[in-house]
Amino acid sequence: MTMMFEFKDSEGFTKASSIIGKDNIIGINGALYDVTENIERNLISVAYTDASIKEIRDYAVGQNLTTLRNRVNELGVSEPIVQRQGSSRIVVELPGVQDPTAAKKIIGKTANLRI
Repeated sequence: MTMMFEFKDSEGFTKASSIIGKDNIIGINGALYDVTENIERNLISVAYTDASIKEIRDYAVGQNLTTLRNRVNELGVSEPIVQRQGSSRIVVELPGVQDPTAAKKIIGKTANLRI
């Protein structure tokens, strides 16, 4: 994913360039994004690196695995399987479930954030 910022004048471009340069956030696998500047057009492009996309995806899938495992435990199924498959899939196997519709409802329910 790339975001492009075009500025009306070089003053805005220079100011944004210095801010973006200072705020380059480092993740587990290095820089989270690459910055490309085109001084002639007052254009700045910011794109996530492949490593940062992988890091974000891994974190999201990990969070989903935890949530799904907690929900499967609510079903009381013996020896359920909840595991990652590939880079962005999760497999859920519930041997011996008598009511698949109820299981799907519990697994697929929307989470609520409470503070």
